[in-house]
Amino acid sequence: ACLAQLVNVIAPIFTEPGGSAVKQTIYYPFELASRYGRGTALNLSVDCPGFENRHGTADYISASAVQTAEGGLTVFLTNYDTEAYDLELELHRLDYPKAVESIVIAEGKPEPQANNLPIANNGSVRLELAPNSYSMIRLAR
Repeated sequence: ACLAQLVNVIAPIFTEPGGSAVKQTIYYPFELASRYGRGTALNLSVDCPGFENRHGTADYISASAVQTAEGGLTVFLTNYDTEAYDLELELHRLDYPKAVESIVIAEGKPEPQANNLPIANNGSVRLELAPNSYSMIRLAR
């Protein structure tokens, strides 16, 4: 995909004159999506509270997912709220009984952190989304 920010003011990496390279906060979400967001994009439905903005109502949680060539599932979640959410992913007709990796980038901790593995059980996955966070969960069959 095109990354317009590379030529604008919020590039994922910038340099300081005579200095080193600096990773912006947007670097890690792009890095995780680039590394693990490969496969067949899935059509998702999100049911969560929302907030009003100048364009109408927006959900506090956004989600995307891909089924990988190896048969795994990678889910990316963003929580825009200042509150944590207990989340249940319903994997209709998809059997992924094992969570293999969970990464979170939370407010105040700009680098990715290993997160507690979510509980996968009977076609659903339960996890907690930290406030103001970006999360990636990888599941296997």
